Amino acid sequence: MVQTDPDDQAFRYELILEARRRPELRPQVEHVHATYRAALRAELAAAGVDADDALVHLLFAAVDGMVFQQVCLDDPAATGAGLARLRSLLRLLAR
Repeated sequence: MVQTDPDDQAFRYELILEARRRPELRPQVEHVHATYRAALRAELAAAGVDADDALVHLLFAAVDGMVFQQVCLDDPAATGAGLARLRSLLRLLAR
């Protein structure tokens, strides 16, 4: 997804930074993040992982960080390796 259209992801990060300067944008950023977290929670449940708010926050931060690094550094091998490791850890949490 990031390799296909990195500009969409870069725009999201630019919007987040702009919301620091313009508080009226913060509700939109919070809404987008809440939507991502809800989708992540649904995917985890479908995979048999019972995720509380803290785990969802942790996983969202990890994935978001990898997306940011991919957008900035364009290192698909590192991103792929990180995602593979994250998937292996999540398998340990599955019921």
